Amino acid sequence: MGRNIRIFVTIFFVLCIAASGCYKRSAVKKPAESLVVNIEHAGAVISADCLVTFYEGKENRYVSQQKHTIYPAAGIKVQADEPEGHFEYVLANGVYSSLKDPSATPVALCTSQIARIIELTVSAKGGFIEQMGRSPQESVSIAGRMYQPVLVDNSQNSSVKLKVYRELSSKRIEWVEVNDTTENVLIIARCYNIRKLGDGKKVIPTAIDIYDTDSSGQPANRIMNIEYKSFALTAGQ
Repeated sequence: MGRNIRIFVTIFFVLCIAASGCYKRSAVKKPAESLVVNIEHAGAVISADCLVTFYEGKENRYVSQQKHTIYPAAGIKVQADEPEGHFEYVLANGVYSSLKDPSATPVALCTSQIARIIELTVSAKGGFIEQMGRSPQESVSIAGRMYQPVLVDNSQNSSVKLKVYRELSSKRIEWVEVNDTTENVLIIARCYNIRKLGDGKKVIPTAIDIYDTDSSGQPANRIMNIEYKSFALTAGQ
C-alpha cells in the first residue's frame, strides 16, 4: 500500500542551443521557486544525473544537464538550471505540473507524454512494473526486428495507453510506447546500455532515445536523447 511522499521540488534546467552544434553557457543563479506535489508511492526511488539533448530538425538542438528523480510506476520530477531561468516539470500519479509558462522553452519540449515515457521506460526496463497484460498480442516489427507487445496497466489515466515491446528471442524490453488518445500524441522510446542498480536485482537503461511516430506507428524523427551519467537506488521515504 502506497504512502504519500511530500516532495518539495526545486527544478532547474541547464540549456544550450545552437543551429549547427551546441555550446554551454554559465547558468544564471536566481532564488529558486518550487512546486509542492504528492506522489502516492511505496518502494525504491531512483536518482540520476543525465545529459539530455532535444532535437529540432536536422540542424538545431538543445542540450540540458538534468537531475531525474524517478518513483517507479508513480511519477518523475526533473531538476535543471537554465541560463534562461528556472524550470521544472513533474508527473505525479498521472498529473503533470510545470513551474513556468508551459509555452516557454524548454518546458514546451518537456510535455506530459515525454515525462510519462521516461518514467515508464526506466520502470519497465528496470523490472519495477508488475501489472502488465498477460493476453497474447500479435507480434509486430519495429525498425526491422520482431517484438511482442505487452500492455501496461494505467489506472491513473485510462486515456493514455502504455505498452512495452519485448524482443522475441531474448524476451528483453527494448521499446516503450505512450499513446495519449486525448491529445493525439503517440511517441516511442528505445532503451539500451543497461547497468545494474543497488544489489544488482534491478537495472537502469543508461541511454534512451525518444521518437515521434509515422502514420503506421513506426519510429520517425528522434526528438530526444537521454544519457544517464550517474545513478543511485534508495528506499522510499
